[in-house]
Amino acid sequence: MKTYLLLVAAYIVPTFAMGIVWHLAIFKSNYDSIHVFRENLSVPLGLLTITIQGLVLAYIYPRLKTDGSTVYEGFRFAAIIGTIFWSIQAVAAAAKHHMDSLPTFLLLETGFFVLMFVVVGPAMAFVHAKTTAAHDPQP
Repeated sequence: MKTYLLLVAAYIVPTFAMGIVWHLAIFKSNYDSIHVFRENLSVPLGLLTITIQGLVLAYIYPRLKTDGSTVYEGFRFAAIIGTIFWSIQAVAAAAKHHMDSLPTFLLLETGFFVLMFVVVGPAMAFVHAKTTAAHDPQP
């Protein structure tokens, strides 16, 4: 259970922090200029979304893991899950929602998902490696 909860935290903490900074600070004017977001964004709803994702990914991570190095596992997980998230949250959103510039939106969201999973994938891999190694009996 400790490993699971730490995996959840390894997803939620950086994802929420990066999401706020990326979308509502650094690139806010870019998103505003292409009219992507509504005026009254719901940060609590965003946190709920990230929490649900973290709960699911913490469950999935150990099941997708192979016996590669921690760094390899982190980037492998990031590539698999990041591609799925990007296709759902960026490409599908671009296909369905009005915005003034699809290329700008896709560039911004692609950058966000690359950064997010370059951080989150290895973070989850290191948490898993450290917490499971602590429970392995020593020879």
